[in-house]
Amino acid sequence: MGIIGGCLALFGKDSGSIIAIIGGAFGFIGAVIPIGTNIAVTQIPMTFSGSFLWLDPILLIFGGILGLTSKK
Repeated sequence: MGIIGGCLALFGKDSGSIIAIIGGAFGFIGAVIPIGTNIAVTQIPMTFSGSFLWLDPILLIFGGILGLTSKK
């Protein structure tokens, strides 16, 4: 969603910034809520670990807001 939103934003479409904000929100929610499976009573969380776990969704949201607020 971030790549599609970025491409649309490069062509001057405001919908690209909105798509980037939505993609960043989904990425942030996906980073916070772990994906796991219940085995008996123990939950094994599985999250995507790495350096961009928190940074990439925040940058998408920031870039989308910056794209919407910047003057053309």
